[in-house]
Amino acid sequence: VRRGEALGLRWSDVDLDAAKVTIRRSRVVASGRVVEGAPKTKAGQRSIAIDAATAAVLRSWKSTQAAERLLMGAGWGNDVGVVFTQPDGTPLYPQTITASFKKISLDIGLPTIGVHGLRHSAATMMISSGLSPKVVSQRLGHSTLAITLDTYSHVLPAHVRRQRTSSAVRSTRRHRPAARIL
Repeated sequence: VRRGEALGLRWSDVDLDAAKVTIRRSRVVASGRVVEGAPKTKAGQRSIAIDAATAAVLRSWKSTQAAERLLMGAGWGNDVGVVFTQPDGTPLYPQTITASFKKISLDIGLPTIGVHGLRHSAATMMISSGLSPKVVSQRLGHSTLAITLDTYSHVLPAHVRRQRTSSAVRSTRRHRPAARIL
């Protein structure tokens, strides 16, 4: 998911028993202010299956957040059920995620990549493992399969790249005027 999509998640969007999250909104910075709205594309509104480990982490986080809410009482700053918050319930500021990720990466000696790089890494791993590009496209919320194929063609299996190339050649031939025999 995109950073803004994760920050826009509410507990009502998370079904831990069914192990899925539904992306309905995004929280991004625009003109120096956090704005909540629809995801980047219409296809961005989607449901995504999560694995058991992710569901367990979210369950644990929900419990931690409930304890924080009790401690804060009337000072709790999250009336809408945002999943990712500060200890006082205030929704996380998008740039805080970016800065924290960068600091953690440097602290443990990882190469510096942006948070969005995690999305690209996940997509690359999904495609490399043989997951259908169509499924990857849907999980990423791309508006078209072509965006996924264009972005991640370097990791597509060789037979898929050959298929795309031969399809393009056939398409070009169909639109070429017939040669005249002299």
